[in-house]
Amino acid sequence: MVPTIRCRRQGHPTDGGIGSTPADDRSDTPTVTRTEAGLSSRGVSTIRPPSPELLHLADTLDDAIAKILDARSGLVGANKWEAPREAWAVSNLLVRNIEAVLLLARTAEVMVSAAWTNARCAFEQAVRIIWLLQPADRYTSEGRWLSPLCNTL
Repeated sequence: MVPTIRCRRQGHPTDGGIGSTPADDRSDTPTVTRTEAGLSSRGVSTIRPPSPELLHLADTLDDAIAKILDARSGLVGANKWEAPREAWAVSNLLVRNIEAVLLLARTAEVMVSAAWTNARCAFEQAVRIIWLLQPADRYTSEGRWLSPLCNTL
């Protein structure tokens, strides 16, 4: 059986106060307020805590963030090209989206749909960074940087 966290409606007349534990709850099941769990104030909800596999994956993604930050350290500086600067800026967004996935993964398994959206954003940002920086010819890379700008004019 998967342990659950029960969230009770805050300030409801029958719940005995915010975060109180009713007499029929087991003592090993923690009770938290819906605000602490990051949920709305409607009704009673049960949240599935993250599985050990999901927590292991989150730790792996933490390591990936460290590698991304190490790899990008040489991208910006006295560089005269715009594509590496754009890749740097996009990598900031990439790291933030991965951190959002980690936060959602470590909160509860029910947050998976929001985590998928952030994971998709992170994937698209990684593809854009690779696409910008892959060409050996810097002029091709700069052309790739300019191409989205030309479509907006």
